[in-house]
Amino acid sequence: LSRYPRSPYTGFDIDERCLQVARTGVAGSTDRSLIQGSILDFDFLKSFEDKSVDHICVCHVFSTLLEASIQQTKLSHQRIIDEFVRISRKSIMIIDNMSLGKAFKVEIEQLTRATICENIASYFIKHQSIGEVCMLSHEHSHAVLFKSVEA
Repeated sequence: LSRYPRSPYTGFDIDERCLQVARTGVAGSTDRSLIQGSILDFDFLKSFEDKSVDHICVCHVFSTLLEASIQQTKLSHQRIIDEFVRISRKSIMIIDNMSLGKAFKVEIEQLTRATICENIASYFIKHQSIGEVCMLSHEHSHAVLFKSVEA
């Protein structure tokens, strides 16, 4: 916020407690909003107008978005990416644990919790006519950057 003081900012999270923590960082700022919403609520995502934000950044969320089956999970992830491409004017960055290949792996962490490791860049293939994708790697996580060529 201090680096770009005049840039509008909208953030959302499903957990109100997380939003309360984030609100301390934007207290007193104008044109900054934090709202409760779920990345899996497609009516919520549709409430954002086409090309209404410059950049979308999602950190360590995709690996926790599991549906009842692998196929349903993949369909849900594709729908989220499709919505992000619709909403974003310039770029989308997703930072998470990812596979660099075609593997889709479910890792059971606890009795009631699991994470997935997949190639998120593959969800952007259908949008390659309007943007380009690159992948950045780090020891513990990776980032996928989709940059619109229309911007």
